[in-house]
Amino acid sequence: MNKPPGFFAWRAIVMSLAVLMVGCESIGRTDFERHSMSSLKILPGSVDGLLLFEANTSEQYPDSPSGDIQRMKWAAGWMEIRGFCPHGFAVVSRRRYTSADDNPFRYHLRYELRCLSSAE
Repeated sequence: MNKPPGFFAWRAIVMSLAVLMVGCESIGRTDFERHSMSSLKILPGSVDGLLLFEANTSEQYPDSPSGDIQRMKWAAGWMEIRGFCPHGFAVVSRRRYTSADDNPFRYHLRYELRCLSSAE
């Protein structure tokens, strides 16, 4: 039986999509949430190496101690990806953004983090 023109191309596309879907599933929900709900960067103008971790709140991760536990897991994930703070980190400050703040990405919370040294 002859295959119609383009059969093998469609088959390759379907197989590629299946592999892509499996790969995306392996990334996991936590990675998706970390990327969509938070960011980590070196605090602009910081002379002591503070890091700026910004995050959103949601119904699932409210502005509460339980929500902060998840947000600190996201911060730790960012640290690992970016190669920051191999000995851990400490929260120097935490506050909600206000309407007067420069907040172009409209995050809800702002954390200043400091890397720990091996002695701490």
